Amino acid sequence: MSRRVLVAVHDTTASEQVEQALRSLGRECEIVRSGTEAAERLTNDPALRVVIVDAALPDLDGISLCHWIRTKRQDGYTYTMLLLPDCGPKPFEASTGAGVDEFLSRPIDVDELRARLLTGERLESVEARDALLFAMAKLCESRDPETSRHLERCRAYCHLLADDLRKNGLAPMEVDGEFVRLMWLASPLHDIGKTGVPDSVLLKPGRLTDEEFATMKTHTTIGAETISECLKTCPESRFLRIALQIVESHHERWDGGGYPHGKSLEKIPLAARIMAIADVYDALTSKRVYKNALPHQVAMSIIVEGSGSHFDPMLVQSFCRQQDAFRKVREAGEAACPPEANTLRRAA
Repeated sequence: MSRRVLVAVHDTTASEQVEQALRSLGRECEIVRSGTEAAERLTNDPALRVVIVDAALPDLDGISLCHWIRTKRQDGYTYTMLLLPDCGPKPFEASTGAGVDEFLSRPIDVDELRARLLTGERLESVEARDALLFAMAKLCESRDPETSRHLERCRAYCHLLADDLRKNGLAPMEVDGEFVRLMWLASPLHDIGKTGVPDSVLLKPGRLTDEEFATMKTHTTIGAETISECLKTCPESRFLRIALQIVESHHERWDGGGYPHGKSLEKIPLAARIMAIADVYDALTSKRVYKNALPHQVAMSIIVEGSGSHFDPMLVQSFCRQQDAFRKVREAGEAACPPEANTLRRAA
């Protein structure tokens, strides 16, 4: 785990106590006095991954800052500890919703702090596994490189849509902060089943015959079978359940005309309905050997036209609310890769 810890504590005496305890444990300490300043430091320094936050910060309070970290910081997991007075109830409900990892009480107990930091190290190992999953997804993509940075853009689109649902209180029984985070993690796996598609089909330039397209469509069931095997070992894993839903059902259509099972309406898992819009938008706005990339406005009109047929109308409304953010992701993706990166192969 990073040896540096960001400490957002307004009170000088309290910050000195925290700093002394951290240094006794061999940690480097950076002190800021406000939540706004902490958010700025976290924005500018992705390597800061451990934060101690005073619950009573004067501008952006501790719980609000933790919520900002969970919703805005997607460059890696940030381990948050909420610093509380030595008396009074702990704000469990509010802190859980904001994504607080641990509590610390004043005055600082060094042994307690050491235990909290060890928990953070275990979380870091989980993040390393998440990074490995993404690397494996990129490896799968390398067999059929639709466009450069396709996975990065699609995960950003999925995050935008899922977070829009959360912010607007839509699908509240399913969409919480953890769902938003898991959409970010699981969405890059959507096409892992393409590893089981023959090269003669997967790498064929141009459009596929009906028979070849039937073979291509099996990538959904191949991927689903792979993740289902993982679920046998970890049947309670919400991450694996969401990944399975995305992999198997992201080509289903709201009207039942998709594949592999012809599901319709809410029978299609929400995660897959989100992925469908993200995947189609990226395909429409990407260049292929047989077509040019469509402008954002044209792609948007196609998705709006597909509301109630191809796409969930609720999610099309979310897409419309987030259209400017979609366009920015698309433009950033194009700017981040060389021009030749878009002269790649066909996608299903």
